[in-house]
Amino acid sequence: MLCSPRGIAVFIAGMALLLSACGYHFSSAAPLDLPRNMERLYLGEIEDPTTEPQLESRLRTSIRNEFTQRGDVQWVPRERAEGQLQVRIMSFSSSSKLENPEQETVRFEAVLRFQGRIFQSEDDALVWESRELTVRESYAQQSERDEAKSRVVRLAAEKLANQLVQGF
Repeated sequence: MLCSPRGIAVFIAGMALLLSACGYHFSSAAPLDLPRNMERLYLGEIEDPTTEPQLESRLRTSIRNEFTQRGDVQWVPRERAEGQLQVRIMSFSSSSKLENPEQETVRFEAVLRFQGRIFQSEDDALVWESRELTVRESYAQQSERDEAKSRVVRLAAEKLANQLVQGF
């Protein structure tokens, strides 16, 4: 009975109900609660020492989308903000990851290292800081580099939001 399709469906439904009842959720869908009950944020300049084209603008868009999707975040001008989110990109690289015996590249990897901070607008006090975060995405051909870069940026925004949800 338990191994029948009906038994499996009942088990899965029961587990889903049990997990949702205890407040469990997948981190990528976890509601976003900003520090000190902030709702209005200003996304300051993203510090980007890399020479990677469009990295800053893509990351800005992804962060706005991720935070908006997961919480009651209103993006406002600096003068109306309760907090200011600052992001610092430490590095971005895209290089060969794996070579075959003939020393031909068979896998590439894009890596983004960054950190986020939220400051209270009224006194510039630091109210939250992520640890240094790293996201990686591998790809098979050089022609897939731009798509891999887009995935890395999307993952970075998600990881930053997850850090905020977890409170560290």
